[in-house]
Amino acid sequence: MWKLQTGTALAETDDNFVFCVRYAHNHRPGSFPDIAFFVRDSGFNTTEFHILSGNDQYQSYLLQTKLPWQGPSDATYELLWNGDGNRVYRVNKTTGVVEVADNNRVIQRVSIPFGPNVLHPRFRFVLTTSGIIAVDPQGPSGQTEVYVTDFTSTGAGVGFTVPVRHVTLWGPSDDTIDFVDSGAGNRGIGLYNRGMTSSNRTEYSVVNQTFQRYLGRPDRPTELNAPVPTNHQIMRHGGDMCVVIKNGTGTGTTEVHIAANPT
Repeated sequence: MWKLQTGTALAETDDNFVFCVRYAHNHRPGSFPDIAFFVRDSGFNTTEFHILSGNDQYQSYLLQTKLPWQGPSDATYELLWNGDGNRVYRVNKTTGVVEVADNNRVIQRVSIPFGPNVLHPRFRFVLTTSGIIAVDPQGPSGQTEVYVTDFTSTGAGVGFTVPVRHVTLWGPSDDTIDFVDSGAGNRGIGLYNRGMTSSNRTEYSVVNQTFQRYLGRPDRPTELNAPVPTNHQIMRHGGDMCVVIKNGTGTGTTEVHIAANPT
């Protein structure tokens, strides 16, 4: 059952917009999570970051700002936010360099110590409370491969451990698989299958810290019909699935739909 299906203060969007979800520090009991979005290229050679308030069901902004990174953020970069205030991360998929910004200032530029010839533009990155999970959907083994790097504290700020490589159990992944924070830090990952499924619904699974075993029943059907159009972005927060519909909506705005994740 859907908990919320609503238009927002944001006009219809496209692939230039990347959405993130996480409860913010000012979250009121009974309200919905704040939803942030990056504008990869604002048209002024910059990347922008905005936060829509869950307290009024996304009708107002908590933040609208230009980010201090040099230039726009094309598909070479993964853009990440985990609700830790206004701190955001830009990860270069080919070099492993992470640029950290907070309150419109660059506070750090640090590299994830991947070995040589590991990274590829096809990589996807998931930010957790423990660190970053890098996913190679078509690894050298022929399977989906996962690299786990934990945050470390350094005198200069945040660092990253040497990534630990895991070969997963589910074969290669295509664009119909979305990877999300499972809520277990770096000890697992969530997967939404948005392609053709036996239930004709988007299905959700959680894999454990070795990425070799499902936690609970795999392929649990959600409220979202499948296959899912590419103008939908699927995210997870707590026990909920959050779906952003970027365009082609009945309200003429970017819409947010929230439903409980299956258990």
